[in-house]
Amino acid sequence: MRGSVLGIDIGTSSIKVVQLGLRENQPVLETYGEIGLAKYGAQTLANYAQLQPEIEGSALADLIHEINATAREG
Repeated sequence: MRGSVLGIDIGTSSIKVVQLGLRENQPVLETYGEIGLAKYGAQTLANYAQLQPEIEGSALADLIHEINATAREG
């Protein structure tokens, strides 16, 4: 692994992101965050309607910006 990498979990109610890097050949958590999808139009799990990919992308971009993720690999 060179530099940092992102791990992304897109769920039914939130998106989670972690950024990992290497220090002395050991993985290190550099940043992480979670953003709820309700404000983007997601319903509760019982009434879940899949969000449009553009809206999920917008939520993901907001989260990456919010946690100051800088990785270029995923």
